[in-house]
Amino acid sequence: APIILTPTSALYGVSVSPTLSWNTVMGTTKYHLQISSDSLFSSIVAQDTNIAQTSKQVGPLRSGTTYWWRVRSSNSLNLSSFSQVWNFTTLIAPPTNLSAAAGNHTTHLTWSGSDSPNLKLYTIYRGTIPSPAILFDSVSASSNSYVDSGLINKTRYYYRIKTVNNAYFESD
Repeated sequence: APIILTPTSALYGVSVSPTLSWNTVMGTTKYHLQISSDSLFSSIVAQDTNIAQTSKQVGPLRSGTTYWWRVRSSNSLNLSSFSQVWNFTTLIAPPTNLSAAAGNHTTHLTWSGSDSPNLKLYTIYRGTIPSPAILFDSVSASSNSYVDSGLINKTRYYYRIKTVNNAYFESD
């Protein structure tokens, strides 16, 4: 059976379109890849039985979701057993539909969040230049709004909201 190489098992923060790779098995003419939403492979979400290379880009998969995968090799005479089963969890997509309503020394932020069970919290970045890089605050995963107070009137503020999963990996 092939030996799985990447992504490393139990890795968090994997792209929703990852490239899965494994070692070469001599005499193999094709590989058979399975990806499942459960460790018993009763819910196969993707499979390919005709891979000539030792890697395959898959997806897009659902964000913030844990997947299990395995691979086996074959030729015209034999079909190997499946490799060891590894898993990975995809990165949770950042919030969408961000809106800001300015008030007197305040800004009220709202967004559409993620329904991922792996969502831990939202981080809020604020600055006076586009794409602020300084972490300002955070709110729980159950929140989809934030009131920023103590602001200086007539100053332009920029915000970014990111998702953070249970392993504390933050979205881009």
